[in-house]
Amino acid sequence: MTKNYGLKISDTPDINAYTLGGLIELPKTILQPDGDWSDFLPIYEPQFGGDWDSFGCTVWGTENVIEILLKKITGVEYNFSERYPYILADISPPGADPHYVAEIIRKNGLIADVSLPMTKTYEEFITPKPMTDELLAEGQRWKYILKHEYVWNIPQTKEQRRDKIKEYLQYSPLGVSVTAWFEENGVYVDRGQRNSHWCVLYGIDERGYKIFDSYDQTKKILSFDHNIQVCKRYLLTKKKIKKNWLADLLLNLWYFIRDILK
Repeated sequence: MTKNYGLKISDTPDINAYTLGGLIELPKTILQPDGDWSDFLPIYEPQFGGDWDSFGCTVWGTENVIEILLKKITGVEYNFSERYPYILADISPPGADPHYVAEIIRKNGLIADVSLPMTKTYEEFITPKPMTDELLAEGQRWKYILKHEYVWNIPQTKEQRRDKIKEYLQYSPLGVSVTAWFEENGVYVDRGQRNSHWCVLYGIDERGYKIFDSYDQTKKILSFDHNIQVCKRYLLTKKKIKKNWLADLLLNLWYFIRDILK
């Protein structure tokens, strides 16, 4: 039997989601021409404590993709709080849908890990609930807008999976659902079992797909035959800073009056 790490694929997908082949697709901006993101993998952060599991692989996996993208774009090693989107998504065992988690991040932004770090107990991990206004305000100050797209969420052939992964790895690391974990001859297969984990797919080699597993700090090779049920790509754009013309006018007026008074 597979172990569930926190993946719960929704039976009612979001009809407004960006989907490959749909009416609207995300722009195809090439960031990594060779499709290998090995040089930008994030620092390891476990999704579990000493005697408890968050079942939060969709949060850890999605944040890992974002941290990889930002390291590529900015050259900076970012570390965001997993507790923040976990609490906002109201996750509890057996987990959450990765699309929903991405939507929570899109709407609420991310905050630094030091603002809401990992805890020793699960009871503390799921606090504060409701989220504080101060932390929500920090999330809104996040400099980026997250967009995400299904590369697929319906059955694909082995060849379709490989062609799409090869192309879309140029645009971002991919979030993928996998069956965890059955190893055969050095690669991981699904044995006909359902997907139970959400991970980062960050490249391809001659044996299969390169997987970064946030659960146990390992890099794995996924068989080309592995039935990946869901695959998503991500896009980060910098927020445009909106200028408050009225505030600027009043400030300039104050400077003018101050200078006259002097």
